[in-house]
Amino acid sequence: MTSLVARAWRQTLILACAVLLLAIAPGHAEDRSVLRREIEAMHVRYLDAFNRRDAAALGALFAENGIFVDPAGKVATGRSDIEAMFRQGFRDGDLTLEASVDHIGTIGDGAWDVGHGALKSGGGTQPLPLHYAAIYVRQGGALKLRVVSVGGE
Repeated sequence: MTSLVARAWRQTLILACAVLLLAIAPGHAEDRSVLRREIEAMHVRYLDAFNRRDAAALGALFAENGIFVDPAGKVATGRSDIEAMFRQGFRDGDLTLEASVDHIGTIGDGAWDVGHGALKSGGGTQPLPLHYAAIYVRQGGALKLRVVSVGGE
């Protein structure tokens, strides 16, 4: 169990360092506003798919080689594994997701964002606060999620 926690912290630290390094990459103001709108639209699609419990729609938001790290440190790699992970998670409980984008930055023609939110259970239990970091890439001309890491607060 300890090695799993250490691995999760190591992955979160690596992602945080990558986001910080990439945040200083140059970008044009007009590019940033276009990316901001694209990320905000992606954010809406993600929340909508999650709250409809649509694992296929969530998987489709990821790049083919996407990575998802859940709050427990479990890693799903590749679109099909990410979709399967969400499908299994939706079987285990009646959750809804609320999240807000806090910061957005550019990475060449890609981007990153970090934010916060909460998972809520349909059973009325206390909401689980969370934070996330996401890296986006262009794939086939569309913005796709390359890495998403979610952690509890």
